[in-house]
Amino acid sequence: MFIIKRFHEYKGNKLILYYEDFVNDPGNELKQFFEFLLIKDIDIESFLMNYDYHVKKSKSLYPAGMFNRRNIGPDIQQTLCNYIKSLDEKIFKDYLSRYSNV
Repeated sequence: MFIIKRFHEYKGNKLILYYEDFVNDPGNELKQFFEFLLIKDIDIESFLMNYDYHVKKSKSLYPAGMFNRRNIGPDIQQTLCNYIKSLDEKIFKDYLSRYSNV
């Protein structure tokens, strides 16, 4: 929560990239990332040529189901969301509400 608060309080330019979005649509997320950094002339297609291989290789290093946020169960997920929301409702709404079933 500390890191999210610091990010929220930072007054300069900032970009939010979610891990799940990067995994599901790396081309779009990389494009946003490079645009944010004002980097031009990046050949994203070349970068992504072996993307599927790298994703499978990376995922094989972790326990099965780790990349599915629902693996913790809806009750625990809702409890965590409610707890974080109780700490700071605005930060939860701005950055984490996508994980809530509410």
